[in-house]
Amino acid sequence: MKKPFLQYVILAICFAGAGFAMLVFSDVIPIGNSSERITGVFRVWGTMSDDALAPLLETLNTENKTYRIEYSQFSVNEYEQKLVEALASGVGPDIFQINNEMLIRHGDKVAPIPYTSFPVATYKTTYIRPTDIFLYPQGLLAYPLFIDPLIMYGNKRLMQNNAILDFPKLWKDIPSAASVVRQVGDRGDIRFSYLPLGTANNVDHYKDIITTMYAQIRIPIIRALDSGSDKSQVRIYVTNLNSSELYPVERGSPIQYYTSYSNPNNAHYSWSAALPMARDFFAAEQSVFYIGRASDYPSLLRRNSNIELLFGMVPQTGTSTRDMVINTGSVHGLAVSKSSKNITSSYVVAAQLSDRRSVNTIAKALGLAPVYSDLIQLGVKSNTQEREPVVYRAAIHTQPFIDPYPEETSKMFQTLVNTVLSGSKNPDAAVSVFNLSLTTLLQ
Repeated sequence: MKKPFLQYVILAICFAGAGFAMLVFSDVIPIGNSSERITGVFRVWGTMSDDALAPLLETLNTENKTYRIEYSQFSVNEYEQKLVEALASGVGPDIFQINNEMLIRHGDKVAPIPYTSFPVATYKTTYIRPTDIFLYPQGLLAYPLFIDPLIMYGNKRLMQNNAILDFPKLWKDIPSAASVVRQVGDRGDIRFSYLPLGTANNVDHYKDIITTMYAQIRIPIIRALDSGSDKSQVRIYVTNLNSSELYPVERGSPIQYYTSYSNPNNAHYSWSAALPMARDFFAAEQSVFYIGRASDYPSLLRRNSNIELLFGMVPQTGTSTRDMVINTGSVHGLAVSKSSKNITSSYVVAAQLSDRRSVNTIAKALGLAPVYSDLIQLGVKSNTQEREPVVYRAAIHTQPFIDPYPEETSKMFQTLVNTVLSGSKNPDAAVSVFNLSLTTLLQ
């Protein structure tokens, strides 16, 4: 299926005054009450919870004497469709939440912030590296807000009962531990697991885990690269997943390694497609560890309010823990709609909603990581299994997966895993089919 490459046009308006105000609200130029220049009501859409934003909006709307910010929350499942429909009909928001998965699909709906207003050098010293995904040739597509990284959850009681002192640091160390900890019934049914891995139907973040494994061996599955001398296009390239060296866990490729945990013939067989969802299994205290997003924390507590949780980084490849740490996750920001009736003022409001105070308030309310480098450094501690420091460390090392069509690619990853599990194709052949399907999708 052919899909046009994105093209952006920088809006022909005067950005000088807006640029100055944006830098003020971003704490780059700290001077007086520039908000008095702005008037009207500014509509903001996103998936952040109303409860998380309500105190901040109340404060901002009290401080802002001449304008008001109104926020509308949408569920993750309905958000993009509602956003596209509203923007197409001219009744959409002035400012909307956007993440790495939405950039390629919806970047053409954004009014980019020109680098004359927010220089790249200033941006890079202000925010942590994962936010670089918002830097496009046409300008800054969004003000960064927070990062929802992949992390590892541990059950404190089960770790103590099984004499597990720490989280696994390397993927290659997990098979031996899984083979010792697992409990398998007479009929081969898994009753207790070290870590749910190996399937696509009941491992909540199987795609995150697999893409992390590939990123750790320096294979970005999809890359968005500039194309053309005028830098007006962004092209999508698919990496050949069979082109790298073997995954350094002595069990072949990442797909072969991942699916090995649900193969009954392996000594570390410790997961099955017949089991409940991994998050439910872990919350029921039937597995020691669970890999999920930082945003999974509230749902785990809702499932089991008595569970004692510890937190760690996702395992890495390589031969030692001194190797480069690579993680994945989603990076979120606030973009100004190019259909806003007051784009210049919307830039200023978006900058205010994403300044240090606002970002710190939002990130803490959501239990996620702020994007300002200095805030991250304040929250990071070494050798701790507390939630906030781990989430902050994981955010620093996040390499967000560029995924223009997440629903379609999720089905492709599921097919890839199921093909290997069924034995109908070996891992290399299954990956070759995956490569072809993904390339066709993105052409």
